[in-house]
Amino acid sequence: MSKQEPAWYERLKGDLPPGKTLPIKLVRQIERKAAELDARPARKRPAWLLPVLSAAALAVCLFAAVLIPERWRPNSGIAGPAATAVPNPFAPFANRGEAGGWELSAEQAQRYNAFKADKDDEKLRGLQPIDLFLFYVNASLDGDYDTLYALYIQGKEAATPPREEFLSEIANDPDGAKRAQDQWEQWKRTYRLDQRIDGDSALIVLTPEGSSPQAGSGLSIREDQKGFGLTKNESGIWKVNWLPMQ
Repeated sequence: MSKQEPAWYERLKGDLPPGKTLPIKLVRQIERKAAELDARPARKRPAWLLPVLSAAALAVCLFAAVLIPERWRPNSGIAGPAATAVPNPFAPFANRGEAGGWELSAEQAQRYNAFKADKDDEKLRGLQPIDLFLFYVNASLDGDYDTLYALYIQGKEAATPPREEFLSEIANDPDGAKRAQDQWEQWKRTYRLDQRIDGDSALIVLTPEGSSPQAGSGLSIREDQKGFGLTKNESGIWKVNWLPMQ
């Protein structure tokens, strides 16, 4: 308001409940109205006009300050009522301590970092196939191919190539490594996870969000699902199969 504020404006501010403020939009409307009245040629106004206008403005502002929900007020930063939250099917899944989560829990992250430090398989003892899967995904996304290779099962029957050959292939195909990272990011947004174990073999099943995770018996999967295979080694520790995706 200008310095020539009408007395009713001061009374209006004083009549607001404690802690309530006038919505800025209404203040601007009152200012414009006052400016218009000041700009008009002076004329004699009826004695009853000012009290009536004051009462009307007070009623409008009290309604805005007290009765209108906070989310509707012009100075709340929200244009309308809060919309019902609609889940985004492409949002990453948080680790909820249940099937479906892609993010490492605090305990998983601690075990993962311990394994990364020295690549000692004993750091993996007691972990479930889903833990190894999440370690593998994180190592791929981080470009940590030393750790990625250490997660593969080793031995004569494993078909896993020597470490130097593996790292050389990665170094010679940076575009392939980037495509793999992009693929994991896409799958994180669109698939949920389930773990299946059959003896010394396990499968992490990637199921499109919204579809039933059931896939028959054993380690079989449906056409719309993807599988990631793991095997328990001779020491009883779960490791990733070479070429694990099905």
